[in-house]
Amino acid sequence: MAQARDGLPRALSQLVGREREVTELSAFVLSSPLVTVTGPGGVGKTRLAVEVARAVAGEFPDGVHFVDLGGVTDPSRVTAEVAVTLGVQQAPGAGPGETLAAALAPQRLLLMLDNCEQVAAAVAGLCAELLAAADDLHILATSREQLWVDGEVRYRLPPLSLPASSQPAEIERSAAVALLAERAGRAAPGFALTPAVAPLAARIVTRLDGMPLAIELAAARVEALGLPGLADRVDDALGLLESGNSLGAARHRSLAAVAEWSYRLLPAAGQRVFRRLAAFPGPFTLAGAEAVAGQLAGADEDAERAVVLARQSGNRPAQVFALAARGQTKYSERNPQEALAWFRQAVDRVTAEVPGRMARQARNGLAIALAIVGQYDDSRQLCAAGLAWCRDAGDLAGRADRTSRPGRAAAG
Repeated sequence: MAQARDGLPRALSQLVGREREVTELSAFVLSSPLVTVTGPGGVGKTRLAVEVARAVAGEFPDGVHFVDLGGVTDPSRVTAEVAVTLGVQQAPGAGPGETLAAALAPQRLLLMLDNCEQVAAAVAGLCAELLAAADDLHILATSREQLWVDGEVRYRLPPLSLPASSQPAEIERSAAVALLAERAGRAAPGFALTPAVAPLAARIVTRLDGMPLAIELAAARVEALGLPGLADRVDDALGLLESGNSLGAARHRSLAAVAEWSYRLLPAAGQRVFRRLAAFPGPFTLAGAEAVAGQLAGADEDAERAVVLARQSGNRPAQVFALAARGQTKYSERNPQEALAWFRQAVDRVTAEVPGRMARQARNGLAIALAIVGQYDDSRQLCAAGLAWCRDAGDLAGRADRTSRPGRAAAG
């Protein structure tokens, strides 16, 4: 984003599909002293927060001030970075936080702190100090995690809505498809989302789990690949989706960079959980994550942070499109026995939900189980991986070999 005259980054493109979020977040900012927009990398936290800050700017006579903390890695530099941005010089004999609090105390302004995650503890301390001294100060922060400050409102930003079905009307209503169409039209003049290509658009945005950054990177490839070519290659999102823009933040120039930034923010325990979750080649549920990575509900905070990074909120399975870094072996820590245990549980769960004859067939051969799970649970890739892990572990090798021809087994 370029810099605008009001101090906020200038948006060079339209915000698509976030009308409800703008309304909700604006109300929170006006009614709460501290609001933190949270979500995984690439979900559009900064873009939404800037839009909201500009929408409510008229309510703050002393202005809106934007501070980008993305380049700050030393927690001791957080207060100084904010002070420099606001033009506040340290008073003799006073600490930097005290000086900043005294300067802001008589003002009614909105302070936007962007990209707080790598210095979250320092940002939390500064927010607490400033809000205690300045009654009319409002702070809007963005971070991959909440700051845990008293009175903080956490606004979880979800991915863009996906098509609820393959019906044309549902595809047209999807915010994720709308973003792909709008950005593809900019990248490839003359592009139009026709009924003929709408299912391809739905497939692309669904595979990318409605993540705005991923969709924008994909749209930039439409001119070169066309929508059919992009749909054929979208499974290799990490290798395919990279920006040619050298001016943006390095961590947002590719999905691989988002994964790397997210991974580095985790402590060692969280990184171990993250690597184990990378064994999933596609969607996974919380139950599957617990089976492979260990019990997570109420578990260690580091483990919970890893799962938050590796799955999206909501009831549908998450796409591990970038955060699990498929294809990047440094993130992979396969555990064949635990993955196999989850695979067996998935088969048992799905076969319990289908007619008895199909269930009996499934239990008599893993091939039909693979077909059922692929049909009912959107986990075909995971089942195929489970069979490969069976072979690697020397467990059920004979049956795994027999399931390499699922069409014949299913027909029997």
